[in-house]
Amino acid sequence: MLIIIFKLLKFKQDIFYCSYLLPIAIILGASYSIDALTIGIIGIFIAYVLKLNMENKGTITFRQFLILLGLMVLCLLCKNGAYFGICTLIFLLPIMKSIKKDKKILCTVIIIIMLALGFGMYEGIKISTNSQGDSRVDGTSPIKQIEFLLEKPSNILTVYINYIRSSIFNLNWYTGFNLKVFCGPYYSIIAYILFVFVLYKSITDNTYVFNKKEKIIMFGTFGITFLLTTFAFYLLVTPARALSINGYQARYLIAILPLILVNINSKKISTDYRDTNEYSKTALYIGILTIIDLLSKIGI
Repeated sequence: MLIIIFKLLKFKQDIFYCSYLLPIAIILGASYSIDALTIGIIGIFIAYVLKLNMENKGTITFRQFLILLGLMVLCLLCKNGAYFGICTLIFLLPIMKSIKKDKKILCTVIIIIMLALGFGMYEGIKISTNSQGDSRVDGTSPIKQIEFLLEKPSNILTVYINYIRSSIFNLNWYTGFNLKVFCGPYYSIIAYILFVFVLYKSITDNTYVFNKKEKIIMFGTFGITFLLTTFAFYLLVTPARALSINGYQARYLIAILPLILVNINSKKISTDYRDTNEYSKTALYIGILTIIDLLSKIGI
């Protein structure tokens, strides 16, 4: 799937190298985990939208719209719809102009809205009649969670404040990009090295600079997707009436990480990407860190 992403994008390739070749992503792929498939599908969708946005042709064709639609359907299937917030990225594209120009797109959009409403109602009814959440966690119940939030709507704010304190503001949470169970005793050290390396490559990648509107849409898409995925974990994986979120790990951010990383570049510190060997160097460095990471698991 990385090959497809690199075929679509002629810029910011380094960031996708760094994000999707992290050791945890490789391990997930090797174990045929659904999370690896999610990373690939979301990555292709992001790459295709960015490609169309860069071409800037004023409108998109019906064929391009159908490809987008197919990718959005695949995104809907990722984690039972939890990642569907990624579809707000299409606002980077001239969707309204395309609808006005091509009536086939308009008819398709109406059908999509009707299907989406039907699917949303179906999922809502399913959750409201499901008295038990994830069978792997005791005490989960989507119904009780919803009732808890309806009793006092401010509870949801408390849930996210507590979660942000215990995760986003906790440096140890970021070792979830490099789990100890897979990577041995030096997992945290290598996790921070990888984290710094990814940030460095993102800051120095000036192959394309997005404007303010584009950045707002991408940051907004990241935020919406993060909120939807964490809320799904709150409903289905967190014990009822809890004031935090259970089960959501840093690695679930890998799929949408490029939305942030492509927008933090600095003009003062940049790398010359006219030489394509720069991409090979990045892949080599990530590869070396991955090998060191995995060898530490067996005590070498």
